[in-house]
Amino acid sequence: MNFARKVLTTGECDLLVLDEVVEVVNKGIISVDDLQATVYLCGDTDVIMTGSKMNMDVCTFADMISEIDDVTYSSFVTISGEEPSPEETESDI
Repeated sequence: MNFARKVLTTGECDLLVLDEVVEVVNKGIISVDDLQATVYLCGDTDVIMTGSKMNMDVCTFADMISEIDDVTYSSFVTISGEEPSPEETESDI
């Protein structure tokens, strides 16, 4: 988190990805308050936080929340057994 604070304070980048930081919070390694204080330093920098199990306290200060789901190929096969067209598949993804 110290490096993230440095990057955000100095404005060294336009986008900072804190990969799996939500898991770090969930395991108690850092507090929600510490993460929130760090994210509030962002200024003009966009911050992306990832994690496999969302922490509802983190959601309270997130601007946007996206959920990514695993999708199998079989979920794109129609009932008739025909494969969907590429346009149908792209719109479902």
